[in-house]
Amino acid sequence: ADSIRTPYILTDNGDWEETIKKVGSFSIGPFNGTNDVITVTPSASMDFVAGNPWSWAGWYYPTNVSSYNWIFAQGNASSAMFAHGFGTKIYYGQSTYPNTIQKHTVAGELTLNAWNHIVITCNGDGISSDATTRENAYKVYVNATASTDESTDSNPQLTSGSAGGNPLRIGNRAAGSLGWNGYIDDTAMFNVAL
Repeated sequence: ADSIRTPYILTDNGDWEETIKKVGSFSIGPFNGTNDVITVTPSASMDFVAGNPWSWAGWYYPTNVSSYNWIFAQGNASSAMFAHGFGTKIYYGQSTYPNTIQKHTVAGELTLNAWNHIVITCNGDGISSDATTRENAYKVYVNATASTDESTDSNPQLTSGSAGGNPLRIGNRAAGSLGWNGYIDDTAMFNVAL
């Protein structure tokens, strides 16, 4: 969180503090779980396109896991990529309306009141016509350990789609009502599958 290389807007509806940090001199938070968000200005290099690879990485310190905790979201009603916590599970995936691939880890992946390093990757095969290929398109790592006991909530074939210049939201979703509870540090998005 010490430097953000893309223009961004930080929406803080409370008092941010810098006492809990993981990397560098400060982290961002606490996110209030409702409407705090970092909105990153859209750019062509960060535009999600279904069928292209992507990866997300960052340090997350949840202070409440009793509801949805959006880690990031980019997109609109017709095309999006996303990740959020619910309880101690991590849900992640992509959608091209009306189809959504959503997977989740087993319970216990997120540790409350501790730093968790999360990496989510997609190799771009979410639009494959083969169900097994779609199933294997996504991987999640928590604290450098691959989550091997994942579940697929839905596994339809995605169509080609783009976020179309929509901003990337860190710590919330576009609707702005299910935000992250806690702190975020050293977040990065990549246009390759790590």
